[in-house]
Amino acid sequence: MHLKISAPNIHLFAFQIRARSNGETEGASTETSPLWQLGDRLLEKLQSTNVEFPNAAESELHPIEAIARAPERRQSVPFSGQLPFEGKMLAIAGSFYPLQIRDSYALAVNIGSSQLQVNGQKDGQASEQNNGQNNGQNNGQTSNSAPVASNGRQKLPLQDVALLGRLNPDRSLLLEKSSTFLGQTLLVTVWLTAEQQQQGRQFLKQLADRCLESLFADPENCPQYNGDGQLFGSPIFEYGNLNNLPAYRHVLVWFFCHEATEQKFKRYYRDFIDLFYYRNKAIRAYQLSRATYRSIYQNYQQIERYVRQIFLFHGFQEGEGLGDNELQAFKLKLQAMPKMALEYSSQLRDLQYYGHTIASNGENYAERVRHIKDDLASNYRDELDADLSFLEQFNRQGSPVFAEQIRADLTYFEHGNGLFDKAIAAIRGIVAIEQTQSERQLYSLIQSQSETEQKQQQELQKTLQDNSAQNILVLGIGLFVGAIAARTTGLGLLAIAAVAIGAAALWFLRRKR
Repeated sequence: MHLKISAPNIHLFAFQIRARSNGETEGASTETSPLWQLGDRLLEKLQSTNVEFPNAAESELHPIEAIARAPERRQSVPFSGQLPFEGKMLAIAGSFYPLQIRDSYALAVNIGSSQLQVNGQKDGQASEQNNGQNNGQNNGQTSNSAPVASNGRQKLPLQDVALLGRLNPDRSLLLEKSSTFLGQTLLVTVWLTAEQQQQGRQFLKQLADRCLESLFADPENCPQYNGDGQLFGSPIFEYGNLNNLPAYRHVLVWFFCHEATEQKFKRYYRDFIDLFYYRNKAIRAYQLSRATYRSIYQNYQQIERYVRQIFLFHGFQEGEGLGDNELQAFKLKLQAMPKMALEYSSQLRDLQYYGHTIASNGENYAERVRHIKDDLASNYRDELDADLSFLEQFNRQGSPVFAEQIRADLTYFEHGNGLFDKAIAAIRGIVAIEQTQSERQLYSLIQSQSETEQKQQQELQKTLQDNSAQNILVLGIGLFVGAIAARTTGLGLLAIAAVAIGAAALWFLRRKR
């Protein structure tokens, strides 16, 4: 069987952060907003000239942003255009629905062909009429689909799957990552013919794969198949592996089998925006947490190296002290480690913040699913329609797994703060011990030098005292001899000679010493 599709539509749900971390509102700039750039790019590719943004002239903001910021003016903005397909120009119809959700902006875009005839009426025209009859639940969707022959209605013309690629001109709906971009979900809706509904799951999986490939320029870069199920009584296929976060994209292919499926999709369109917002925000938080994890891990390894260098230093193993170079190196480490500890603690807080973000958005996601389930129970009796297990998978396999991983990371890395404290205390102790030992050695040296100098001073004083006594004795002897000679001979000359003899004796004794 040829892979053909009926009434294809692409729904893009894209999100970006609105506020900075300090709570200030981001300024309006089409250069920094991937969502507003998307709107401009689509209108350019579709050669659309008749789009009208309400009160656009009254605001300096981008027209789409102005609608998102003003709840009283918030509404779906329809647009139309044309694209070449199979040798002719294909008329395109769609809509923008911007809004503000908490600290973020959301943009829902619907785009499809308006040249599918149903009983002589353009399908796009029929969808616009239907949009106004959904009790306000559509909130921006322009659906171009219609029921098929399985319920007795006129069949829609089949189109080649390649039409989906044309509805995504130059892959404009595949947004690139940026610092403010939170993520996106692409939802493809296709009506199945009665014959296609009789086919088994293998055929539907093949058809879903082909729809996916049509959206991407390179099939090898398509997101991986991640499972399938039923939603509102129709089969839905999911693509995007959460285990491959760097290349993660979320794509859903939903095959409408019943008119009730489309009606419920329109009824809960605003809830789907919230669901995809909470999902993408939780996933984005986990992606950022992995970058923080890698940075913390590098710092943790550096801490361990510091600790090993301290406690395995050869001087301590051999009972030796630190040299001047080692002591200086430890002082430098002591100066650097408080800054490292502050950065490490800040990164742990970031990781904890991401954990809280994941947990809170997971709870919000679960609450929104419960809201849909309660409304289904109140307004519909079909148990099959009330089965939301496909939507509940994210709260079983997504956010709880992310949150648990971050809790494990925090438990492991909390030891790093203790290592910092131990390393800093150890280095301070080492430096203090080395300084104390150096001061004691210096004191001992000064004390020893002082005692030596004191001893030398005492010996010098004793020597001077001994020399003085000897000098006095010799001089006394000389004078005594001179006096005796003077009395005996009466000759002064002999006395003088005696004194000279005494002085010569004194000189001789000094020289001998």
